[in-house]
Amino acid sequence: MADKKFTEQEKNKILEELDEERLLLQRQKELKKKRIDNKKIYKIGSKKCYKFLEMGREYYLNIEDCKKISGKAILITLYYKTFDEVKSKKYLIKTQVYSDKFFISDDPVRVYFKTYSLEDDK
Repeated sequence: MADKKFTEQEKNKILEELDEERLLLQRQKELKKKRIDNKKIYKIGSKKCYKFLEMGREYYLNIEDCKKISGKAILITLYYKTFDEVKSKKYLIKTQVYSDKFFISDDPVRVYFKTYSLEDDK
């Protein structure tokens, strides 16, 4: 086997690409952490939930469902309280690599995503 010799320019290009990948992964981890760390936890029945802000009504996301949410949109059940009971509704939810917010669409047929964040723990 012959050892391949890289020019200084090729070495620098490879190092730049590796550094870009590392920075992208680091940024994604930071956004994911910012998205769900230090958020106020609510107890809805037997579930531990986070509350979304500015959604028209108080919607709650099960903490276990946070692990399922990624860049690919999936149907997730959100919970809301009425006067005497807790009801649920399915929403299409995803995240983006460039944002610390959740992208939520209430209509899985006519998809229109709006951004929402979770309530911070004070």
